[in-house]
Amino acid sequence: MNCHLPHGNFVEYVTTKGITGTGDVIQNIIIDLAKFDWMGNAEKHRANFTCDSSCRLCHVNLDLAPGMPRDGFLAHRAYLRGDTGKKCAECQPHVGHKNTADMVNRYFKKQL
Repeated sequence: MNCHLPHGNFVEYVTTKGITGTGDVIQNIIIDLAKFDWMGNAEKHRANFTCDSSCRLCHVNLDLAPGMPRDGFLAHRAYLRGDTGKKCAECQPHVGHKNTADMVNRYFKKQL
């Protein structure tokens, strides 16, 4: 959950945690999780569920990463300058969840 909660002030963190947790409980009650489109949901909403402040905790030197291609350097520079409204997860679509489809398939096959 570390990536899905903001890391700024305490009130924002607790508020987001409460809203997210409440939503999770409600969704677990009303949604058939085995039939839910996990990949489609991740594709459509990933930027809403991943906090840039979380990314920045680990990736502090965005402009100095060794081996970064020129396009990546320019994109990070624009981000750091505030020249773009993009969020980290918009350009890094599978960060932290590279094997989501495999995990979902394995989990629900065991449940059925």
